[in-house]
Amino acid sequence: MLSGIVAFFIYIKKSKDINVCNEFSSKVICKECGGSYGRYIWHSNQKNRKIVYRCNHKYSNDTICKSKAIEPDKIKKFFVDEFNKINKSEHFRNIKIAIDTLCDTTAEEEKLLKLIKKRDDIIEKDNKLMETLSASGADLTAEHDKLSKEFEKTQNEISEIEAKISEKNDKKKSIELYESELKKAPKKITEFDNVLFAMLVDKIIVHKDKTLEMVWKGNA
Repeated sequence: MLSGIVAFFIYIKKSKDINVCNEFSSKVICKECGGSYGRYIWHSNQKNRKIVYRCNHKYSNDTICKSKAIEPDKIKKFFVDEFNKINKSEHFRNIKIAIDTLCDTTAEEEKLLKLIKKRDDIIEKDNKLMETLSASGADLTAEHDKLSKEFEKTQNEISEIEAKISEKNDKKKSIELYESELKKAPKKITEFDNVLFAMLVDKIIVHKDKTLEMVWKGNA
């Protein structure tokens, strides 16, 4: 279940005061349409009043989503059972693989240095061009425009690389946060824990037959 390289992580800030009315924090996802499950009350004014979680998009489109409603206690029990199955040693090995591969910025940083040098060379060429223009009065507009376009293109490439580096660094922080929380977590739990759920679960997928699928933040 937990083998392989981590494919996707979402960073969230830890909250020690999670609203019980939204205890699953949009982490329960419909397999049929991809929508999130929300909290609904059936028969609110009757004795058989019941709280369920149901796809928020069930009746949003022309075609009714075929997903089924599910009781919160089933989600809670599923989390407890799945948490107690975690092989932490294997999980931590996967986390190391993720940090070493998905979060490695070596290639991007090397490319960034080359682009910065290229940008600086363009600036230097343009400065020399302006000096020539000042001294001779020659019409160097075409050359200046060409350098300006090269500068803009290079600067855009630099921004893209910097964004990729930032994204990988954020992902690394998310993975390390997940690892830290998992290390502090007990080996086994006997009841649902809001904070653990918020920190460790990426999403729970609800299939059409109401079976549940766990996706941990450290899962492949």
